Amino acid sequence: MIFPARIDHTNQPESRPCYACGNEFQPRTASRRSRCPTCAAAYMRGYRAAKRDCRMLQFAAEVRQQRTTAGAMAATAHLAQAFGGPLGFAVAFKNCFDACPVGSLRRVRMLDAFLRLMESNEPPPLDQMSDAELDATNATFTSPSALP
Repeated sequence: MIFPARIDHTNQPESRPCYACGNEFQPRTASRRSRCPTCAAAYMRGYRAAKRDCRMLQFAAEVRQQRTTAGAMAATAHLAQAFGGPLGFAVAFKNCFDACPVGSLRRVRMLDAFLRLMESNEPPPLDQMSDAELDATNATFTSPSALP
């Protein structure tokens, strides 16, 4: 059996140019790293943001595929929990929406999902409600627990 020769790391260059910015940097170990630590961190931030965007796009697809408003609300509740609550979901949705190019299909799909949510949250027409239903609705909005 033939074993590959050991790689001699003693004659590695002390510094090398960064692939992204062109600045010289010293690798911490004898490795194949081609980015300086600053560029590597920026790259990883972008990579993780793209992964988060994928989760948001999966949400948009899931909401659009729901046939009923109850299904759309259930999908939204599930994803809001995954993003750490309604506020985390809203921030992630806005960041992903702002990152999309204007007029892109991705942005249109996100708007479509958002409009599906808005349709499902329409209040019932007040003129068709009985007095008891109106009092119950009014109590939910004026109760101290409903205040932020």
